[in-house]
Amino acid sequence: MNGKQVAVRLIAAAGITAVGLGGVAAGMQEKGKPVQSVAELDWIAGSWRTTLGTDQLEEIWGEPMGNQLAGAFRWIKDGKIWMNELITITDEGERIVFRLRHFSKDMVPWEEKDGAITLPLISAGEREAVFESSDPRHPMRFVYRRPSEDKLTVSIESTDKDKPSTKTFEFTRKK
Repeated sequence: MNGKQVAVRLIAAAGITAVGLGGVAAGMQEKGKPVQSVAELDWIAGSWRTTLGTDQLEEIWGEPMGNQLAGAFRWIKDGKIWMNELITITDEGERIVFRLRHFSKDMVPWEEKDGAITLPLISAGEREAVFESSDPRHPMRFVYRRPSEDKLTVSIESTDKDKPSTKTFEFTRKK
């Protein structure tokens, strides 16, 4: 298994995020009031860093503008960029959608041309947003939480070969 395959499994199956995901949507309970716009998710904005062993991870989110939050993620291994992600949370009128696309260190996309990971917002609470795939072939959930002013957690929940998997990244605000 090459590095790219390991990353896809870690991230997509982990991944920058189980609860028996064989029927993910069926088991999810709505929390809080419905989010009316991406502006209500402004608590995600900021520059966030963490480490995974000796690797450095950084996720940066801009303030909401128009109908979108935009972010980027980068993973540094052995002092060099290993992979990047472009992430958006977009208000599409009837729903709010999280999209993520992976890129190699040379900005070559990992997913197919039209293959961004797409997860609608299924629930939100105070400083929590849950995005989940409705595709039973690729169950996946990203959970963003802001437990304090200087902390952001991103949990990626999915299945890999029918085994539930969860990976949680605990970021600290870059000062």
